[in-house]
Amino acid sequence: SEAGDLVAQVPAGEFADAVLVPSEGGAMLLAAGMASLEPTGEGTVCRMRWRGANGPAIPGFDPLLAGARIEAAEMAGAMEAMFATTLRYANDRSQFGKPIGKFQAVQQQLAVMTELVHGARAAADLAALAPGAMEAVATAKITIGEAAAEVVAIAHAVHGAIGMTEELDLHLLSDRLRRGRLRYGSERHWAERLGTAVFAAPDASLLDFVRGRVFS
Repeated sequence: SEAGDLVAQVPAGEFADAVLVPSEGGAMLLAAGMASLEPTGEGTVCRMRWRGANGPAIPGFDPLLAGARIEAAEMAGAMEAMFATTLRYANDRSQFGKPIGKFQAVQQQLAVMTELVHGARAAADLAALAPGAMEAVATAKITIGEAAAEVVAIAHAVHGAIGMTEELDLHLLSDRLRRGRLRYGSERHWAERLGTAVFAAPDASLLDFVRGRVFS
């Protein structure tokens, strides 16, 4: 909220009938037609503002948390699809008489990409197995968001200019990951929530916090 208003950034919000917006102590279902729309410069994501909003309340429900858990899984899946596309291209595209995937520099990039993709999958699985744990979801959203930026960079480096053409779906996956980093809270948002939880925890080591809150 800002100065008493309720504000939310909603993908395709202008096409919705109602939006579930985080509010103090839970969430509130608000009519989309009562909001003013402000462009964000992020494609279909619009900023919606309700002044003096009032609607059915859902105490204790965190829509950002629920959405972030699903978004983390979808981003991990998009990263796996991007890796498969990149690996296939590296094996098919030949330069100097052999596939570019045989060059050591490209192999090193693919190795880094493999590590990031498997790490993203593990983080998404962790969040899915802990549906009520904010810490696990925050960890997944941060980890996957940061990994996505590097995975996209490597994929486009291997593909070169063809990666942005309609010939391949790579640019669609890149755009999906870029939007995913902002949807249901950016890495910064979840890092702030996770940091607050760490400092609010009883006297214990950071390792104990991770074991008890993230891997519980």
